[in-house]
Amino acid sequence: MTTIAFKDGIMASDSCISGSGFFAASVPKVLRTSAGALIGWSGEADNRAVLALLDKVKNPKSLPTKQEIAACQTEFDLLIAFGPNQVYNVTCDEDNGRYTGYVTLANLGFAATGSGWALATGAMLAGKSARDAVMIACKVDRFSKLPVHALSFEPKIPTKKPKPKPK
Repeated sequence: MTTIAFKDGIMASDSCISGSGFFAASVPKVLRTSAGALIGWSGEADNRAVLALLDKVKNPKSLPTKQEIAACQTEFDLLIAFGPNQVYNVTCDEDNGRYTGYVTLANLGFAATGSGWALATGAMLAGKSARDAVMIACKVDRFSKLPVHALSFEPKIPTKKPKPKPK
């Protein structure tokens, strides 16, 4: 599994990919979609179908249905953020070959998922940032490892309108 945390416009993840109970690789698990959302994912390492499904989603109204999520046939749990204070949990569970998808609003002002979610949630409740929360989870959760990767929503810089030229 992994640890993903989101707070104050920052999405952070550990970098552990494990399989059959052992450490397999170290990769970033946070990304920015082509539509500008931030995604942090946990679950199966081959998540191409899920990422393709979410890549063009620009807002919560465009999130996939439960059926579209289940059609990916991939077990995962991820966070998708559309802005500094707007994060959703998207999940797909498998039971005896039957996949079930879910989308829920994370309305605490922050969110965490993956095997270290409880540790990260506690750290954020205690005032830690998303990045610090994942670092803390990495110290305790055996399925989460350093380094921590993070992405943030860039503050919008107002653009100055050009002054009209005198006639």
